[in-house]
Amino acid sequence: MSRRHVPAVLGLVAGALVALPAPAAHAATVKVGCSVPELVAAINAANSSPGPDTLQLARKCTYRLTSPDPVSPGNGLPVITSEITIDGRGATIRRDEHGNNVAKFRILFVGPTGNLTLTHTTIRGGFATDCPAFPAPPGPGLRRRHLQHRNDEGDPQ
Repeated sequence: MSRRHVPAVLGLVAGALVALPAPAAHAATVKVGCSVPELVAAINAANSSPGPDTLQLARKCTYRLTSPDPVSPGNGLPVITSEITIDGRGATIRRDEHGNNVAKFRILFVGPTGNLTLTHTTIRGGFATDCPAFPAPPGPGLRRRHLQHRNDEGDPQ
């Protein structure tokens, strides 16, 4: 190849590299240990990562929320702001209701950009007065399969 063709070939190669599509974001599956701090960290990581994520909870674990989320004090867990599936594998996420000094808060909240699917999970002891209570149909950002909710309180609408 002559030297005068080198710039043209390099230009074609560079143009082809620029035209290649970016790789699609892949769904991540994250195993979450049986502790509330690990669940909170997993939700925060999923919210900040591109693409959908599945959080696989510890089988039959009970995640006891003893205080509201410091960033969003009406909630026990961080607001869901991305596409997340929580595969509970028989786990329970509950507000610890023992004692008079336990704050009242909802367990989960799906923000306007969030999309949450709950499977094989029991949600228990949530309290919210600013949103419809279950068993009212969930909003468009929440899908549930094999979900139980018990002793949740809120304003029926």
